[in-house]
Amino acid sequence: MSGHLFAAQAFGLAFRSNRHLAEMQPAATAAAAADDFVAIDWLEPAADASCANPPHALVAAGDGSYRLQVPAVAAYRIWPTRIEVHPAAGAGEREVRLFLLGSAVGALLQLRGLTVLHGSAVALPGGGAAVICGASTAGKSTLAAALAQRGHALLADDVTAVQLDAEGRAWCLPGLARTKLWRDALDRLGLADRVDESTRLRPDIDKHALGLATGTQPLPLRRFYELQAVEEGGLRFEPIAGMAKLTALLNHVYRPDHLPSLGLHPALLRQAAALASQLACGRIVRPRGHATLDAIVAGLQRQWAEA
Repeated sequence: MSGHLFAAQAFGLAFRSNRHLAEMQPAATAAAAADDFVAIDWLEPAADASCANPPHALVAAGDGSYRLQVPAVAAYRIWPTRIEVHPAAGAGEREVRLFLLGSAVGALLQLRGLTVLHGSAVALPGGGAAVICGASTAGKSTLAAALAQRGHALLADDVTAVQLDAEGRAWCLPGLARTKLWRDALDRLGLADRVDESTRLRPDIDKHALGLATGTQPLPLRRFYELQAVEEGGLRFEPIAGMAKLTALLNHVYRPDHLPSLGLHPALLRQAAALASQLACGRIVRPRGHATLDAIVAGLQRQWAEA
């Protein structure tokens, strides 16, 4: 096992790794020297990196760790303070990193007691943060990137970690210093010239990882949005109130299929109820295939200015 040569920070944690983690923020002096850190040990490719787990299932190993198998990519062993990466022979590094910084780190954050949402987060004017959740292809990363271009600092993309403090207040933690965008979104945002084959996430899809400066300090989480793409109808903004807030939050927990193995359902319900009680929640319904990005950004900026 190689020494931990690189120090980085993300999600309020200090990381040390034997490979450079360009997707994370450079470590501040205090984070680099921290005794409490998460170790990421990237091991040599093995002829057989498989395990007995079902593909993409998170399974307790009996020694305090959890195992995650991604066929033809890697097997990951996850503890609250460490991740071992066992690449499959011939696996591309970009694919191994994709699942490391997504599913594996997401499970680690859940093990550490954080609420992890499948969404992107941006800073609000005057302080605070908003998280935008939605199904895959709903456009949450595109919307967050468009808001970042208009001065609302990106805090997290795809994996948003929320921490409740001793008083129960929700804080959005700064995540990875990158966003993942499809080619059509890159074209729409004028960012296509910043990507090439080296930024492609997987060889078979035209989706790219793009470095994007993120905020470095936790912000109070004020707002939650559910972004939906529908086949018919016009763009509309709808409030979410009452118990529907709790349902919406639970619908957008990151990798909910992992929660039974982690035994975190009771804690998640308490955390989601605490979030629902303090967040302004809304739904953005957009017609699929129509150019509504500018209108959504303008509508959100009006809401935030009025608030």
